[in-house]
Amino acid sequence: VCPNHVLNLFDDYETLFEKFSTNTKRNLKKKTELEITINEQVLVADFLELCEKQSFWRPKFRLVAEKIINDAIKNDIGQIVGIITIDGELLSACFLLKSSHRIIYHIAASTERGKSNFAMYHLVNYLVKKYAGNNLLFDFEGSKVDGIARFYRSFGAEKVDYYRVEKGFLVSLLKLNAFKK
Repeated sequence: VCPNHVLNLFDDYETLFEKFSTNTKRNLKKKTELEITINEQVLVADFLELCEKQSFWRPKFRLVAEKIINDAIKNDIGQIVGIITIDGELLSACFLLKSSHRIIYHIAASTERGKSNFAMYHLVNYLVKKYAGNNLLFDFEGSKVDGIARFYRSFGAEKVDYYRVEKGFLVSLLKLNAFKK
């Protein structure tokens, strides 16, 4: 069982905002020393450069991630959205996958400056506001890391468990059942 976090975007933004945690509302109100803006067309190379500075990133991810992201964007089912400073510094960004009923927050990354200025809070808030009132689910995907899961829940996302088949599990199960009389 893997935890997932999903936010139903059926309601209007004001109703969704009511469900944000007190801490998230406070972080969104905090003033930063930076003038920031949204960029809905972050370049793949810039996004991957930001990802490469994250602790979760492994160099072997680069080629596969680049291909998946480029193909998704080319097929109009993917997008990289980011928070940038007035001078063009990318503070936070996320790669989204889109389907007819779901927006998947697939990969996200922030600089230290972005973290200290709550850039990811502003980015997720922007996305919730943009897609609110639609027949969509905002799928944060899962995380077993408490801090990340707490961040997702702070926007009103609900935990939904999903099951996955581990390599070899299904084969073992089939063999076990195949030999029962």
